[in-house]
Amino acid sequence: MATILKHNRCILISIFKFPVEVTRPSRAPGANAQVADVAVVKVRPTYGYYKVNGVTGHVSVHLEIWVEGGDVATLINRVRGCTAFATNVEGVREEINYVPFPPNKVVYVTEESDIRIDFDTDLVLWEGYATVSLLGGWSDADIFFDHERYL
Repeated sequence: MATILKHNRCILISIFKFPVEVTRPSRAPGANAQVADVAVVKVRPTYGYYKVNGVTGHVSVHLEIWVEGGDVATLINRVRGCTAFATNVEGVREEINYVPFPPNKVVYVTEESDIRIDFDTDLVLWEGYATVSLLGGWSDADIFFDHERYL
């Protein structure tokens, strides 16, 4: 499901992405070695764009990442990856390296950049990935996001 918000020259697009399951060996007393605990990492990317002047635009991606399930100690302690923005004139890559302090169940990560653009074609592409690391022996969650839009 997508939510699109337009205001003057600014566009924000929020899209809910599919959850990613993470596992760890079960910590239940007497549990079989093949039994695993399961939690879910979810992400909601919001893609932003606004026009700065006749040849420049400003692009951004805001990631809301949260974990459901697990126990009280199942917290996000690092988000690493990259995001890329592209138009028919220029491409920009930004590294994601976010360490929340203290670790939390919900984190917000923002990457943004100015980018040259040809307003005759008005095409903007956003894409990227992030690896979410959790405390408590959980496997990492790899999340991917991408979007394209004619403005």
